[in-house]
Amino acid sequence: MNEEEKKCLKNADTLELPDNINLPFLTYGFFKPGQVAFTQIENYTSKRNVTPVYIEATLKDVNGMPVLIDEYDEGNEPVKGYIIEFLKNKKTPYRKICNSKDSHLYSWKTTEYNGKEINVLVSADSEKMREIFNDPDISNSIKN
Repeated sequence: MNEEEKKCLKNADTLELPDNINLPFLTYGFFKPGQVAFTQIENYTSKRNVTPVYIEATLKDVNGMPVLIDEYDEGNEPVKGYIIEFLKNKKTPYRKICNSKDSHLYSWKTTEYNGKEINVLVSADSEKMREIFNDPDISNSIKN
């Protein structure tokens, strides 16, 4: 077991890897190019494999952490994000992402953007987010 795996096991609140680590990653927060956390994963991709995108979504700030709500309605706003395709050792950048995220706040979802499957971090508990933001009108699916 390498150091990354040990770190994952040590922190019980660490997020698990997504089901398919071969899919690209949609980031809308700390792992965007230009953000400090991007430096943790930039060696596993190249500039031509980082695509800026806008998605229609509900983005909330939870104690300074950006969180996409998995279920939302027509009141969405364009959210700027980036689709990052990892070129090598795909498990390592996903582990780095998981090690920095709390499983109580985030969960992985596979969705589509322009007909292509991608991994995205969404709220781990949409019901809890409804309570926090008092938003009973949140409905289903991420729109692109």
